[in-house]
Amino acid sequence: MTNPELAPEVIEAEQVTIEIIDKTTGRAYKREVPLSYKENDNGIILIGENAEGQTSEIVFLSSIALSKLKDLMGKGPDQSDCDDHDHHHDHDHEHDHGVELDLDFSMQSL
Repeated sequence: MTNPELAPEVIEAEQVTIEIIDKTTGRAYKREVPLSYKENDNGIILIGENAEGQTSEIVFLSSIALSKLKDLMGKGPDQSDCDDHDHHHDHDHEHDHGVELDLDFSMQSL
């Protein structure tokens, strides 16, 4: 079992190894792929080049990041993060809702 105190906050690699099992033959294959890999609590980014040699990214958001993103876009559950009173967000007073989203993922090629 991994000690959570030793787990890195960000995992990065300049090459990815893909391991698959063919659904027809059941044979296992392993391939080294020239993709950059970045992972954090928000999800995974794979970065490579397309056929024209331009940078292309695929982003896999974690369920937590997706939930935060939906909430920021107004598509999350209709509930308040404030403990002291019910209200809508179109009010005159200000307070911290504790929602902070720091996505360093590019949303290109989604």
